[in-house]
Amino acid sequence: MLEAVAPRYPVSREGLEIDLTNLLNESAPVNAVAQDIIRARLASYFDERGEWKRSGHISVFAIGPMPQLIYLGSQLSNKVSTDLFQRHRDTESWTWKKNGPPVQYKFRRIRKGTDPSRAALLLCLSGSGPRENLPPDLDSAYSICEMTLDGVISSPTFLSQREDLERFRLKYQDALAEIMAEHPSLRDLDLFPAVPAPVAVPCGREALPKVHPALRVHDFDKARNGFVYQLTVNH
Repeated sequence: MLEAVAPRYPVSREGLEIDLTNLLNESAPVNAVAQDIIRARLASYFDERGEWKRSGHISVFAIGPMPQLIYLGSQLSNKVSTDLFQRHRDTESWTWKKNGPPVQYKFRRIRKGTDPSRAALLLCLSGSGPRENLPPDLDSAYSICEMTLDGVISSPTFLSQREDLERFRLKYQDALAEIMAEHPSLRDLDLFPAVPAPVAVPCGREALPKVHPALRVHDFDKARNGFVYQLTVNH
């Protein structure tokens, strides 16, 4: 982690650790506890006398279930400069790579629904899971949009450079704007993420309460072999 943030350096040895490993399964009660812990820890961290004040910047190293990472993003201050890091499977390092072809993203609507107040966004970046495992209540009333990799097969290891993450952030902002233009009365957007951990965080951070709809976050449930609603952010 020290190598990843260089030439920056931590202002303290401890930093802020939010450890949710004792929450072993995903369910509504567990997610509620996780949200309470995340919200309380970050509220203290971003206090006027919090540690971030000494650096004016935070570096985030996040691993966890998609819904909790998205909620974490929704609680990170947009007023504080923030860097996100990816733990690369091949090198087991948090340091962003410098070489490799740039990743591009594409956004499209794959179904026009009958109800303009219902819409879903599939993020098929780590795999095509959301497209193949949608819940049955996502019926013909829903318009469905999808973001995928452009010209590259979806894979858990596609994210290697810092610029890849920044390009996702910008494309995600464009996707939300386009969905709102097509659905101006939309209050809730059902979100189905299959993304690397550092991509999940800006999904919550870039959703603005007075601009974008609430995000109803779904996650894949192996026991049910499909995506299940977990929590809502950006109320």
